[in-house]
Amino acid sequence: MEKEISILNHIHQTADMGRQSLLHLTELVENKELLKALKNQINGYKSTYDLAEEMLKDRGAEDIDCAKTTSVFMANMMLDMKQVLNPTESNIAEMVIQGSTKGITKLTKLLNSYGGEDKTVLTFAQGEIENERSNIEELKRFL
Repeated sequence: MEKEISILNHIHQTADMGRQSLLHLTELVENKELLKALKNQINGYKSTYDLAEEMLKDRGAEDIDCAKTTSVFMANMMLDMKQVLNPTESNIAEMVIQGSTKGITKLTKLLNSYGGEDKTVLTFAQGEIENERSNIEELKRFL
C-alpha cells in the first residue's frame, strides 16, 4: 500500500502544482483560444486532484501532500520572468508543454518501478499520463 500512496501523493501534488501554475498564467494570457485551453487543463487538474485525494483517503493515507507553497511561489516567479522576457503565445505554450513533459517523465518512472497489484491506481496513473499527452497536443497549435 505504501507504493500506491506514494504514486497517488505524487499525482495529487502534481495536479495541485499544475492547477496553481496555470491559474497564475491565465492572468498573463490575452489570447482567448489559449486561455480556453489553459482553463480546460485547470479543470482537468482539479478533477485529478479531487480523485487522487479521494483514493488516498480510501487507502488510509494519513498525510495527503499538496504542492509546497515555496515550490508554487518559485514556479510562479519563473513563469513571470519567462513571460517578461518573451511574452508570446508560443512561449507560454512551450512552458506549459515542458511542465507536462516533466510530469509524464516523473510519473512514468514511478510506474516503471511500481510492480503493485492495485489496478485502480495503475489505471488512474496511466490515464493521467494520457491526459498530459493530450494537453501537450492541444498546446502544440500555439507554438
